[in-house]
Amino acid sequence: RTGSPQGAGRDTAANEVMHLAGLVNVLQDQQGYKPLSAEALGALAPDLIVVTQASLDAGGGMEAFLRMPGIASTQAAAKRRIVVMDDLLILGMGPRLPLALTQLKQEVAHVMAR
Repeated sequence: RTGSPQGAGRDTAANEVMHLAGLVNVLQDQQGYKPLSAEALGALAPDLIVVTQASLDAGGGMEAFLRMPGIASTQAAAKRRIVVMDDLLILGMGPRLPLALTQLKQEVAHVMAR
């Protein structure tokens, strides 16, 4: 939300949700949330990026997100494989977790078909 990308490593709600949804987190070997440089994003080479709606909005929307240094050089950006999820739904880890997982899986299947 600050304009600087951050990634979610192990011991975060985001990592746990990705794991439960059957996704492989490229940052699973890192601890917690970490700022990511443009170089780090490029080196991680994600096929898919999951971002919260509030973070996307704070950064100026989808087109601005896709142009961000580091993001722009990824296959995820080139193929527009960006999944946008409601913050509280995906990170809440509460009674709506099954809904979050279902929605995440559906969105991932949709964008990966591109």
